[in-house]
Amino acid sequence: MRSLKMTESGDIEEHYDCVIAEHWYPPERPLGCYVNRYFQHLNAIGCCRDESFCASKLNVSFSPKWEEDPPDESESTSTEEKDSIEIWPVLVYVMSSICILASCVFVVFTIQLHIRRRRRAKQDYTRELSDPLIDNEVLEIRSILDELDLTTFDFASTGSGSGLPLLVQITIARQIQLQHVIGCGRFGEVWLGNWKGENVAVKIFSTVDEKSWFREVEIYQTTMLRHENLLGFIAADNKGIIYD
Repeated sequence: MRSLKMTESGDIEEHYDCVIAEHWYPPERPLGCYVNRYFQHLNAIGCCRDESFCASKLNVSFSPKWEEDPPDESESTSTEEKDSIEIWPVLVYVMSSICILASCVFVVFTIQLHIRRRRRAKQDYTRELSDPLIDNEVLEIRSILDELDLTTFDFASTGSGSGLPLLVQITIARQIQLQHVIGCGRFGEVWLGNWKGENVAVKIFSTVDEKSWFREVEIYQTTMLRHENLLGFIAADNKGIIYD
């Protein structure tokens, strides 16, 4: 191998080397026998393997400085247009994926919210139906009913089993004299009261539990309502900030 090198001072250095067979790779075009085109004006290499010391017979010289050709404006424009055309499908795909993902998240969130609302409404309805005056705490309700003497009631009802006529119900709350609490439930208290000389059970709701009051009144006013813990339903009324 014969190599030439141009120093910074402008002098030319010449070197002779022997290359072993393992470094002669690839055999058809050894990499060590060629110079980068950017440095071909500063370095030159020549290789041979015809005989021993054949490098002394090589004619090695520097090549002119390599300069890049100015870029073609038309080629540059076409390249930019091609890049922009290739980018559009990617943008469309990304935006479509984001929209589909957002739609799926919105649908799942809406379904879960609907399920939670239905479950909550069902739980509230179950709690109202399981009010102590109807089903729970049966022993306590029976003890309440034992304190009442309803055998002499003269109900002025319509005969439908739903209690007094509506015109009578709207004034009954002011005719009852409350005596003392005989039971407490989730949505109200049960008082022992006196109405026209007779003992009655009065369940009082706060305005906070207005929905429970309406639902319970609707249950009691059901035609021909029968329940082992109810001897009879007289009326439902509101008085100030409480419901009876």
